[in-house]
Amino acid sequence: MGIPPNDFWKYTFKECYLVAEHFHIQNNLDWEKFRYVSCMIYNTNINKSSQAKKPHQLFKLPQDNIKRVIEPKSTEKDYKDFLKYVEEREKKSKAK
Repeated sequence: MGIPPNDFWKYTFKECYLVAEHFHIQNNLDWEKFRYVSCMIYNTNINKSSQAKKPHQLFKLPQDNIKRVIEPKSTEKDYKDFLKYVEEREKKSKAK
């Protein structure tokens, strides 16, 4: 990761984790750049435009498997139930 040993032993666990995370993110970005440039080179040497490929079609990377869509933690029904609960509690507190 490129951390000098003296600095490594001075860091807290959180700092080491952040440095390692930065290293992995930077490494993934470098692979993305490589794949993009490879795709451009491939696409300049084709005869038909139908043979063109997009970067993700050229070769797969480990970070392609990461789920990018974050699903909501609750449903619409859960929200309405919670809203109803809060309104009932507010009515009870005002009545006192």
